Amino acid sequence: MNLLSLTTLSAILWLALGTQPLRVLAQGRLLDSATLAKQRTYKNIYEALKETDKVYKLDLSTSDLYELPPEVGDLLNLQMLDVSYNSLDSLPSQLCNLKNLQVLRIARNRITHLPDELGNLVNLKELSAAHNELATLPASIGKCENLYIIDVNNNKLTALPPELGRLKKVYECNVSSNKLTALPFLIGSMTNLVELRLASNKLTALPKELGWLKKLVHLDVSSNKITELPAEICQIPTLTTLKLSPNKLETLPQSIGNLKALVELNVAYNRLKTLPESIGELTKLERLNLSGNALTAFPKELCKLKNLRLLQLAGNNIPDLPREVADLVGLETWYLSRNAIAKLPETMFHLKMLRDIFLEGNPVAKNKRELRSLREMLPNVTITAE
Repeated sequence: MNLLSLTTLSAILWLALGTQPLRVLAQGRLLDSATLAKQRTYKNIYEALKETDKVYKLDLSTSDLYELPPEVGDLLNLQMLDVSYNSLDSLPSQLCNLKNLQVLRIARNRITHLPDELGNLVNLKELSAAHNELATLPASIGKCENLYIIDVNNNKLTALPPELGRLKKVYECNVSSNKLTALPFLIGSMTNLVELRLASNKLTALPKELGWLKKLVHLDVSSNKITELPAEICQIPTLTTLKLSPNKLETLPQSIGNLKALVELNVAYNRLKTLPESIGELTKLERLNLSGNALTAFPKELCKLKNLRLLQLAGNNIPDLPREVADLVGLETWYLSRNAIAKLPETMFHLKMLRDIFLEGNPVAKNKRELRSLREMLPNVTITAE
């Protein structure tokens, strides 16, 4: 629906409410998530503003909104507000009067800035502001100490305020697809972080203080310009997913083997020529992507990874495979495309779990005799050679 201008709306509200006895609006109690879920969701701003003390949830998403009336600040009991998928370019400062607001969803608008008074939202738990045009975050966000989720991906952020370090309860932070060139070292003080998404920015380095995040499970720094991975990151005992593709890494830390919980490691499309020997100590690793690097030999350390199910080595310059690849007993899918492999070892018949192998762009893919022998050795494997 198309809303009227603020002036017209204010006039309507005065006519509708102005003759009623004046009431002093009191802020109600904060509802837990289960109780809040049971509350009525208002879908109409006019109706909500007639029953200000009854409104706990207001969903105006996909409502063709071009502006949010400042009277929304009168909804003192409001605890969930969704104005996603509209055409808003700003938010009224009165919104920050809503000290019981727990969920604020403003994604998919055209918002260029958040109110400086954002820090007044002391009970805010979720801030979803993805796909806007935010260039900065207000420093006062550091006062929103009950935040659990911050999602500001796909904006125009060039920096993050160091005050983020005060947010000790945040467990999910997504700042992907912005224009960040550096991170504040105090990001390491967000010690409850479980998921940190930094992909598609302009980062050239990561602060060593990321190693303070001892609860971190998922770290994504894909599509940046990082030249070195701080060794301190290898001291995070809970890390299960580490995504570093593509960047400009020439080496991995020797201590990478300390990431005992790691299940997925993606370092595709970097500049790696060798791997540290300790990579063979990642005994829980199931998915490893090394495609598009500069490896000139198959790293024998990988043969220790008995839980590996997916191994991607396409686009390197590997000439052959060692007999020890037979130890990759859990391997199901193997990408070896665009290497220099002329022959595969006969020990591969031990790979009983293997279901797919990709050999396009290798000399072996053009050798019909070798392919025939390979298919006889691996009758249950789909071999892609062209």
